[in-house]
Amino acid sequence: NIVQRLLSLDKTTPIGYRQNLVVTTSDFIDGIAAWHHYFLNQDKNSAVFTATTGYFFLTLLGAWCAEVKTILPTDLTAASRQFLQKGDPLFVDDKTEKQLATEPDVLPDLQLSFDKPLVELFTSGSTGTPTRIEKTLKQILANIETLDRDF
Repeated sequence: NIVQRLLSLDKTTPIGYRQNLVVTTSDFIDGIAAWHHYFLNQDKNSAVFTATTGYFFLTLLGAWCAEVKTILPTDLTAASRQFLQKGDPLFVDDKTEKQLATEPDVLPDLQLSFDKPLVELFTSGSTGTPTRIEKTLKQILANIETLDRDF
């Protein structure tokens, strides 16, 4: 579990950069916790990700730890947006980050469920209407491992 692995690291361990500033393990975990808190308080069971923020992965982890299904559309044309709105999801974009609490009150127990369908993707629709495909995190990891091994 990536979250548990991050929690086991020294809090000052640098794990990346954002806008030329070092991001530590502590910063990253705090970010996941803030997104987790945000999603738990939205009363929605799915979120459409349109963000291009550098914290895209943080946002995904926060949603998944809150067991919110993430919808990753192939495009956001008017027709796609109208189709997606039928399920009444939360739309997450670059402006959403400004709504986060700066620090959650207590670091929550951040756990990932690998067997629940928490990711929703779409086919390209090249043969008609795009088809929804639900995947578990276990399936996503298997896809990544296959791509890594074969390419």
